[in-house]
Amino acid sequence: MGRTKRLSDESEFEFGEEGEAFSEGEEAVEDDFESLFGEKGGEASLEAHRSAERLVSHLIEEHLLLLSGPPSSILIERVARVIDSEAPLSRKASRLAEIFLESDEVDELFAEDKILSELLSRL
Repeated sequence: MGRTKRLSDESEFEFGEEGEAFSEGEEAVEDDFESLFGEKGGEASLEAHRSAERLVSHLIEEHLLLLSGPPSSILIERVARVIDSEAPLSRKASRLAEIFLESDEVDELFAEDKILSELLSRL
């Protein structure tokens, strides 16, 4: 689920690590977003890892998340970083959905942001 953008003047754009083009303003928003969710920093806390494992397990047990195999440590780490973040609950839920949908190991996500937000509030 990537963004696509037509580039009429490539001189206005920079390319990210994966070759994705960002305008200067968009790049700043991405940096803020990543720093808000700790995705450029160190690892998430042990407590967040445990919460992430419980959340992913619950989503799988309730058939709200279908994976191609057991959840990887990378997926758990990304979920844990969101849990550890200072972001408002609604933004955390949206970011979790993005993480799941962008992951190659996730086959389907049946939980909407509202459900993810409710589950996050119980952690």
